[in-house]
Amino acid sequence: MIRDSRAIAVGVIVGFLSACQTTYGDTWLIGPVQVEQIALRTYEVTAYVNAFTPASRADEFMMLKSSEVALENKADRFTILAVVRKRVSMRGVTSFGTVATIALLKPFETAANSKSVYDAKQIYETYKYLKKKDDS
Repeated sequence: MIRDSRAIAVGVIVGFLSACQTTYGDTWLIGPVQVEQIALRTYEVTAYVNAFTPASRADEFMMLKSSEVALENKADRFTILAVVRKRVSMRGVTSFGTVATIALLKPFETAANSKSVYDAKQIYETYKYLKKKDDS
């Protein structure tokens, strides 16, 4: 009987913690995804996830949002100029973030001083599964 109640308690806790993971469409205290235009065709994309979500998910959110920004601005490609990963604690709650500065590229434009150019449609297709069904 005691083992059964412990198993149920563990199941409830695991279920609760997995439900606490950050999803792309969440709106909470600091995120999860924010975009700010900082220059012509240049944006800062910030993605946060909570402590119940793998920190690498912030990178995935950043890539998805970067592709959306590119497509919304009729750019086929984008490049990442800089990336900063950070850990933020507010009132005892830890979040992990990825801040990327991206530049949108015009057709046939090359990316100066950048190692990677991303196809916005391909990146969107790769990461669109992260979006909630009601955000599609």
